Amino acid sequence: MERMSDVERVELWDRYETGGSFRSISRQLGWSRSTVRTHVVDAGWKRPVSPGEWCRLRLSSTEREEISRGIVSGESLRSRGG
Repeated sequence: MERMSDVERVELWDRYETGGSFRSISRQLGWSRSTVRTHVVDAGWKRPVSPGEWCRLRLSSTEREEISRGIVSGESLRSRGG
């Protein structure tokens, strides 16, 4: 199965954010309406942010996992000595 290119994804979001319908976007990009809709729905109806645009204060998946394990074990934030 062929994947949508980065250029096509940018075009999809540009058209969607300016009010384009799934039907019109699918016609213009040459993808099925369900494929266009799936991209939008899977992204939570908002244009995904590329990793290069993430805030540098954003937690990494490793940091999130560490926090999750601490919560499960009942560890307090203060016990970390940070």
